[in-house]
Amino acid sequence: CYNFHPAIDWVRRYTLSIFIVFWIAFVPIVVQELIERGLWKATQRFFRHILSLSPMFEVFAGQIYSSALLSDLAVGGARYISTGRGFATSRIPFSILYSRFAGSAIYMGSRSMLMLLFGTVAHWQAPLLWFWASLSSLIFAPFVFNPHQFAWEDFFLDYRDYIRWLSRGNNKYHRNSWIGYVRMSRSRITGFKRKLVGDESEKSAGDASRAHRTNLITAEIIPCAIYAAGCFIAFTFINAQTGVKTTDNDKVNSALRIIICTLAPIVIDIGVLFLCLGLSCCSGPLLGMCCKKTGSVMAGFAHGVAVVVHILFFI
Repeated sequence: CYNFHPAIDWVRRYTLSIFIVFWIAFVPIVVQELIERGLWKATQRFFRHILSLSPMFEVFAGQIYSSALLSDLAVGGARYISTGRGFATSRIPFSILYSRFAGSAIYMGSRSMLMLLFGTVAHWQAPLLWFWASLSSLIFAPFVFNPHQFAWEDFFLDYRDYIRWLSRGNNKYHRNSWIGYVRMSRSRITGFKRKLVGDESEKSAGDASRAHRTNLITAEIIPCAIYAAGCFIAFTFINAQTGVKTTDNDKVNSALRIIICTLAPIVIDIGVLFLCLGLSCCSGPLLGMCCKKTGSVMAGFAHGVAVVVHILFFI
């Protein structure tokens, strides 16, 4: 099991094949420019593509296309989302960019980059640079490839709006908020309640439909189970300490670590929610007489504790 040479050779061959296909993809446009405009213009066009990081953007675009196709096949309800034809020419707030591309590219790139970071530290080799570039494009492409995105004057306004985006919507519905984004992401699994009371939150349902149970199992549960099983096997293999002479006091229970780090934040969040529920039922009406924002404070407290607990267990 400790013979990593086949895996290392596979990474090298895989990266080499990617580079071969990468250079072949440039042949048609270079040949066209060479025939129509000459050698100098063809060379300029080629290096302009390289310097503008066009291949990295294609990685991001391919992931967006594949995610949209899989989502449409599993959930259905394909519809036009006004991302805007001015994506590369107009400035879009950070929170909107994040909510549009987090589920399809940023989350996947972040998880893969953490595993790549461990692999790089454990066994460095030059072909890993290609994976670093590809995963970086998945995470930072929405913010890097828009030349008009960064504006120094609007940077601080974006930061303020992003903090508000994370915290608003706890006690009163707000469409442009973190909780609104989570509910919209979750709606393709749970669906929306029927429109009964005419509340503002019911407007977000739109024409969204709940996916069929078979499609959810095929597109959501099975891939996540395979992904989790792969991470579990890799983590337990690294912590197996095969061949290491240890006493009973020095044994490492890697499976128990995973269980604690996975379930402990959920249990703590449940306890905090029950505490806030008890305070709201017992002292909420009294506190509401002197403090009109009791609900916001309770919701903010529960939200803040959940964030801190998840960060601590992640570290």
